[in-house]
Amino acid sequence: AAAAAAAARKKAEEAAARREREKEREKERERRKERKKDDDDDDERHRRRRRDDDDGDERRRRRRDKDDDEREQSRRRRRDGDDEHGDQDAPALPPSTANRTSDRDDHLLGGGDHGGGAGRSLKVSSSSSTASQASLARQIAETEKLARHWSIAFTDLASVVTVLDDVRDDASKTDWALFGYVRGRRSLLECQGSGTGGIAEAIGFVKDDEVQHAYVRVMVSMSTRAVTKFAAVHFVGRNAPYVAKARATAHKADVQQCFRVTHCEFQCARDEINAARIISGVTGRTGGGGGGGGGHRSGVRR
Repeated sequence: AAAAAAAARKKAEEAAARREREKEREKERERRKERKKDDDDDDERHRRRRRDDDDGDERRRRRRDKDDDEREQSRRRRRDGDDEHGDQDAPALPPSTANRTSDRDDHLLGGGDHGGGAGRSLKVSSSSSTASQASLARQIAETEKLARHWSIAFTDLASVVTVLDDVRDDASKTDWALFGYVRGRRSLLECQGSGTGGIAEAIGFVKDDEVQHAYVRVMVSMSTRAVTKFAAVHFVGRNAPYVAKARATAHKADVQQCFRVTHCEFQCARDEINAARIISGVTGRTGGGGGGGGGHRSGVRR
């Protein structure tokens, strides 16, 4: 009887152990299912994020292609003499812009150290715009709509659009424009000048204790022809306040939207950029090296 009782207890214990093992296996299967579901959800989120990034890249490419097409059509119209007829029906521009379209006023910045010596002054280029008033007025209207959502503002947005259009115009000698913050204002920018000497001339007016944004036009050789490219250079002075440096990262997206057409982007100090590096950036041949790229490899975003 004792042996039978012991055998019964042993069988009961073995059955209980089997049930416990089965419960543990069931729990493990549930945990695996949950982990697999979490992994699948992560994969789906990553796929969606990649699709969103691809869609964003595609929209940006289409926008660049559209702007390139518009510039090409504008050049063709100028060659064919169509601008003379288009200007007759062009809508009126704001007074400050209409004067600049025919004959830009010379704008002198006050003396001071602009990186090129004390007491030096910068003269904004006075080359007249060859784009039609209709096209310029349309650009101003479109930019004003976009500006409603920006975290920055310009002292004279119409004049800024006019200067940028002058840089984009292949018939104009103006190939750079520089923008900086109004003293004492955190998000109000003004045009600090433009010129015909390329990035080398613009660097002479960049300050080491400020944040400034430049729009530069360069000509590059592509196979058998010369192509116009545009670069945005966000100068972050080494001695600029930390808060100003942080704002530069937040503001540069809106600045680039104002620039409209850019083929590459740099965020760097004044001694980290030159014409050769810009040409490498716009042609996709950027090499290694630092330069405060704002998180983008080699300081370039294409």
